[in-house]
Amino acid sequence: MYIKSPFNEIDSQEINKFLKSCSFVTIVSSDNNGKMIASHLPIDIVDDNSLHGKIIGHLAVDNPHSELLSTNNETLVIFQSESSYISPSWTEERKSVPTQSFIDVHVYGTSKIIKDPTKIHEILDVQVNSRESRQEDSWSSDELPNNSYKNLLNNIYGIEISIEHLRVNYRLLQNKPSKDIKSILKSDEISDNLRKQIKFVNKI
Repeated sequence: MYIKSPFNEIDSQEINKFLKSCSFVTIVSSDNNGKMIASHLPIDIVDDNSLHGKIIGHLAVDNPHSELLSTNNETLVIFQSESSYISPSWTEERKSVPTQSFIDVHVYGTSKIIKDPTKIHEILDVQVNSRESRQEDSWSSDELPNNSYKNLLNNIYGIEISIEHLRVNYRLLQNKPSKDIKSILKSDEISDNLRKQIKFVNKI
């Protein structure tokens, strides 16, 4: 991923906060012949005493990607924010060029496939609970008949990816004058989440 300064100058706490806010990512692997495969999967990040934690998730047993994920080769996980087109018309002087604001983090790590039903169950509990905790009337896997949940566990594998290094691209107007950033932030076309990130990174 091409990254231009100052878009890579972000502290690790802010990176971790962003990673944990992403619940759906793209996972990319390649085989020994260079053939690539990608899967779009729900994930969570759990603390494991490392700087950025560990990625957990699940995928279907029939997904051919599982074979590559089980080889302990390097795996790429792409975390992306919403993006926003930035129009020069949003600035007072209108003399800049159009651009795009977004956050991209490419995480590289070693993957492994989990086939133990007990461990898969634990991964699913983490994933379900992290999402259902936001619901007023939350659902639990305890509501399912034992047989149906057992059948589910037989049809999926768990995933664990240890985060080894990452590349960060926070393209959030850091190269713009403060007066232009403030004008741009008045646009209704920028999402609330992206607006908060732009304000934080530029200390506005």
